[in-house]
Amino acid sequence: WLLDQIGTAYNGLGDNRKALDTFLQALQLRHSFKDPVGLGNTLNNVGYAYYGMGDFQKSLYYLEQVPPLMREMRDRLKESTVLSNICVIHNQLGQYKEGVDFCEQSLKLKRELNDQSGEATTLSNLGKLYADSGRYQKALELLDQARTIHKSLKRRESEAITLNNIGNAYAQLGDLSKAKELYAEALLPLREAASKPRIAIALNNIAANYLDLKDYGKALEILLQALPLRPEQDDRQGRALTLGN
Repeated sequence: WLLDQIGTAYNGLGDNRKALDTFLQALQLRHSFKDPVGLGNTLNNVGYAYYGMGDFQKSLYYLEQVPPLMREMRDRLKESTVLSNICVIHNQLGQYKEGVDFCEQSLKLKRELNDQSGEATTLSNLGKLYADSGRYQKALELLDQARTIHKSLKRRESEAITLNNIGNAYAQLGDLSKAKELYAEALLPLREAASKPRIAIALNNIAANYLDLKDYGKALEILLQALPLRPEQDDRQGRALTLGN
C-alpha cells in the first residue's frame, strides 16, 4: 500500500519513471499476498504509468489483467472503468475491433449500474473510436448521446471535450463550417474551467479548421494563442503539435 502511495506521489510530480519503478516494486510484493483487490489496484497503477510514458502495449498487458480480478471481487464499477480505458488504448493502437469490444462491455456495465457519468465517458470513448476508424455517422450518434448526458449532469468540461470530438468528426466529413461552430462552442466551458491543455487542443482544432479554409492569417493568430498554453517542460507532444501546425 505504501509503495503505491509513493508511486502516486511521483506521478503527481510528473516523474513517470520513478512512479513506474515504485509501482513495479509494489507489484512484486502484491504477488506474494492473496489480495486480489490490492493486486488489481497495483496492476492498474503500473498500466497507467506505462500509458503515461507512451508504451501502450505494456500498458495493455497490465490493464487487461485487472477486469478479471475486479469481476472476482464483484467490483463492477471499477471493472467497467478499466474496460473503458482499455478501449481507449486499443483505439490509439489502431486496434478498432478490440476497442469496440471493450467499450461495449464497459457500456453494458455502466448502464446496469446506472452510472450516468461513466456511461457518457464510455460513449464518448466509443464515439471517438468510430470516428478514428472512419465510421463518422455512427461516431456522431454516440458522441451526441454522450454530450446530452454530460449536459444533463452539468459536467461542463466533459461536455466541451465531447463537443471537440464532434467537431473533429464533422471536420473529417468535410463540414468545416459545422466543425468551426462546435470548436468555438467548446472553448467557453474550457476557459471557465481554466483547463490550459484542453484550451490549447480546442484552439489547435480551430486553427486547423482555418488552415483547411486557407485563412492562414487567422490560423496563425490562433496558433500563437495556443502555444503559451503548452509549457515545453510539461507537454512536449502537444507543443510539437502546435508548432507543427
